[in-house]
Amino acid sequence: MDLNGVVGKASDCCQLCQNKRGCRAYTWDNTNGGTCWLKNDTQPLFNKPGSVTGILRPDANNTYSLNMSYAAPNFFENFLFIDAELTNMSFFVNETPAWDLGIIGYKNGKVYMSVDNKSVIPEKQHPPGRHTLRIQSTYRYNSGLFILSLDHMPTGRGTWPAFWTYGLYWPQNGEIDILEGIYALDANQIHIHTRDSCLQYRNTSSYMTGEWGVVGDRQIFDCYEHSNTNTWGLPTAYYVIGPNCSPDHFNNHTLVFDTALCGAWTDNYLPGGEAACEDLVRNHPEEYDDAYWMINYLKVFCKPGEPCGFYDPIPCCYNNSCC
Repeated sequence: MDLNGVVGKASDCCQLCQNKRGCRAYTWDNTNGGTCWLKNDTQPLFNKPGSVTGILRPDANNTYSLNMSYAAPNFFENFLFIDAELTNMSFFVNETPAWDLGIIGYKNGKVYMSVDNKSVIPEKQHPPGRHTLRIQSTYRYNSGLFILSLDHMPTGRGTWPAFWTYGLYWPQNGEIDILEGIYALDANQIHIHTRDSCLQYRNTSSYMTGEWGVVGDRQIFDCYEHSNTNTWGLPTAYYVIGPNCSPDHFNNHTLVFDTALCGAWTDNYLPGGEAACEDLVRNHPEEYDDAYWMINYLKVFCKPGEPCGFYDPIPCCYNNSCC
């Protein structure tokens, strides 16, 4: 949000921002021959031809520090295993059978989670699906910086892996789909789900590289070659929280990893649709040799005084009722 605009050169903006109470960032453009727009927030970052954007170095009250590291060898101690069924062919299992089946574990200091790739599923099995996983964190969050480092995420015909967050009584407290890799779609499916009265601007090209609706294919760059966040550029997605979408649309979110199989999307993207997907899942375990997560870590960073994470070990269903 703009605090005010001050006529001046781009080189003046930093000093003007430092002198303005509450200013944290600025954008300069050629309005009135040159104007520094002083802002009380660092987001969204703009990328318009002929403009310059700067951010003041954060003070101690605005510096992130590590709050939680989800990693080997105690990753699963901080997650609950949920056996609610999301799709017809996903047989989500609890922790003990997951260990027994070998679909979770630690490999070379990394977290391993997979889909069963050995069994042919009997026609009369109930639930009818292939053994797979859905886990959610025992901590809930209202703010924070979340960094997920992956070596591999599930692939294979009929797979629907995701890393996402949600609050109780969906959609009243929101859902944020961060990483959703539906089979046959090469672009990440990033979404938010909320109750009424959360409006977003349609023209977002100045502060994110993603688009509303269907997006084109993109190659994932090597994050380790760009570990300095100053070089990352615009985010793939940015949702504006403010007067048009208040923060209370997103409350007490748990962190979720799952690998679902089949689902409503298959009619549009898998030849043969839902019936073909069910046949794959039942009779072709070899299709799921690469249907695994290999996680280096998930780290949560918080600012001083923010209501970041709190412990809440009670599992809750994805729908409107708690389990």
